[in-house]
Amino acid sequence: MNVLKNIVSIIWGIYGATILGFVLLFMLFTYKVVMFFTDENDDQALRFLLRFNTHFISKRVLFPLLLLRLKVHGKQHIKKRPYVIVSNHLSTLDIIVNGAAFPHTLRFLSKTENGNAPILGPVVRKACLLVDRTSRTSRIRSLKEMIKTLKQDRLSLMIYPEGTRNRTDDYLQPFFDGAFKVAIKTNTPILVQTIVGSGVLYPPNKAVYLLPGVIHAYWDQPIETKDLTAKDIPALKEQVRQIMINNLSKHEKQKWQLVAT
Repeated sequence: MNVLKNIVSIIWGIYGATILGFVLLFMLFTYKVVMFFTDENDDQALRFLLRFNTHFISKRVLFPLLLLRLKVHGKQHIKKRPYVIVSNHLSTLDIIVNGAAFPHTLRFLSKTENGNAPILGPVVRKACLLVDRTSRTSRIRSLKEMIKTLKQDRLSLMIYPEGTRNRTDDYLQPFFDGAFKVAIKTNTPILVQTIVGSGVLYPPNKAVYLLPGVIHAYWDQPIETKDLTAKDIPALKEQVRQIMINNLSKHEKQKWQLVAT
């Protein structure tokens, strides 16, 4: 059974990579067309690109073609207002889950090197806020951009507090302070998303691997940050950790097998 599963996962992984390649090229084409007819700093064009790529393409194109099903829980907690969204990070699939599960427009905080990627670098630089965590100057600049995104542009900001995909056996890796710092500084509620199952369908330690199946996205009640200070960051991080761990523990057996319900 394991041999058959591995063969299927490799074949489906190659298929998935091919589909993703065509979708990325289409996204680049869309970006070029929109930028041709609009100004580089056009706010409405930016919102269209963000909404089109993070929500429509993910939900209506990638999920059906890859035979993935997304079950969203707790969407009633989400209002039409800016949030600092924090999510666990298990797999490359998480990016399309984040966009498909959130009903409004969002921007991602991403690593600087992603903005230098071949072909899609310009799209990443436009759609995401980039940060080099090893550079203090970059961190300060990205903080200013995050504040502008939340307060001036009125867009939600998606941040992985773990910083990278979780390749450990623990539910979560340690959290960085950045997401919680910007939420407190801007008095923006923290919206917690917990993704379950993506690491089973596309593990972070495998290059060519993909299985069809179900991914769960849990939204919990937003956490207000009004009147909080930097001293509250450790307690806030722990509160978010416990929310995510509670959701992940509901699907404990997904560590070993797929959940089809």
